[in-house]
Formats: sequence, C-alpha cells, structure tokens
Amino acid sequence: MFLNFKTIDNIRDLGGIKTADGHTIVLGRLLRSSDLHKPSAKELDILKNKYNLRVVIDFRSTNSSIHRRDLIDDTIKYYHKYTLKFLETNSYNQEITVDPDEFFMGVYRSLALQEEAMEAYRKFFRIVIENDEGAILWHCTSGKDRTGIAAALFLRILGCDMETIYQQHFRTNEITLPILDEKLKTIDPSDKKQIKYYKAYYIAKKDYIDEYFKAVNSKYGSLDEYIHNQLKVSEFDKQVLRTRYLIN
Repeated sequence: MFLNFKTIDNIRDLGGIKTADGHTIVLGRLLRSSDLHKPSAKELDILKNKYNLRVVIDFRSTNSSIHRRDLIDDTIKYYHKYTLKFLETNSYNQEITVDPDEFFMGVYRSLALQEEAMEAYRKFFRIVIENDEGAILWHCTSGKDRTGIAAALFLRILGCDMETIYQQHFRTNEITLPILDEKLKTIDPSDKKQIKYYKAYYIAKKDYIDEYFKAVNSKYGSLDEYIHNQLKVSEFDKQVLRTRYLIN
C-alpha cells in the first residue's frame, strides 16, 4: 500500500499483503521507501507518531548517505548498511560507459552473490529481529533495487509466493513511470543512449529481478536455501518474524 506522501518518494507499507497460506501482513510495521533526505516536518511527524517509526535502515553507498543525509531525529535508530561498495565509484548517475541494462543486471547479480551484499542483508534481518517495537523502514536512493530485494526476501520469509513477490516488486513502476515520462520530455528524442539509461534507472524490469533469482538458484539451489544458509535466517527466526508481522 502506497502512502500519500509528498516529500518521500515510493514509500509503501507492506501491510495487507497476503501470504501463500492465507495470513496477512499487519499494517503499519514494515515500510520501504526512497531516501529520507527531504521529508517535511509534517510527514516525519506522521512516521513517528502514527506509524511509531523506531528504526531506519539505509542501504545506500556511503557517499550518498553523507551527501543526501537522512533527516531524522535521534528518537529513531539509524543503521547504514551499504550493499555494494563498487556503487561508490560506479553510481547510477555516472557518465554512461556501459549498456544500462547490462549495468543493472550486473547490480542484481552482485546483490545476490557478492559477500558484502549478503552481509548487508544478514545484518538487515538481524536488526529487524532485534527491534520488535514500532515500525521499521528501509530504503536506498529510489527505493527500487537494493530496497526491492530486501522487500522480496522479507516477503519470502513471511511466506509469500513468487507471484506475489514479483507483483509487489513491479508496483514501483506505478510511481516511477510518471516520473520517467516527465524526464523524457527534457531530453533530445534522438539521444537513444540517454533514453535507455533513464528507462533502466526508473523502471523495475523483469529482466533485472529475474537475474537476481537466476543467480541465487544457480549457485545456491533455491531462494529458501539461500535465505537459510547464506543470509543465516533460521527457521526459528522465520517463526519470530511471522508471529510478529502476520495476522490471520
């Protein structure tokens, strides 16, 4: 469910999503978004008081987290858990030197296979497990890729099927496609390279997340085995999270 915020893009509540066995994720506890570098006082107050936001987890690079610092106060615990160090020097905003689709597919493979990314997601779930009060929000820059993978993993742990995981991943496009349309109006229609870059940056594409699951399944057998063996989320951990975040 999207929240009707003006100063935080792509902010969503996982509440209301159904699991494969008929349970429902509780409202108001699990939030995902773009970065929090410009929230209005009003919307930050809503997060703190309506949603009881207690924890923010930032998946951005160190450079991004410094230059576009999250504007939250010290009543909210803040954790910075960057996923991929190479994004420090190979950002989405760099001059395009490689095919944008290949770049993003490489990012998704790296999110699946690189140790630093797996460690970030291990720590993410440990933070979630250890903070059982109030709402948790995680984000990257646009709330699409690094954040989307965290959401996909979380939905799987809570018992969602792959169809639901894909559906939720693509909901980002409800927010980003109108933004993309406006961006495309500002560039030369003949600049095919820039157009392809914008489309890669703004669209949650099936090829990208397919690449993530393909990498996981090829090396580790299945997403469930990957979560258990590589991300170290035990069956006990899963039960803790399901008890906390699911209702009948």
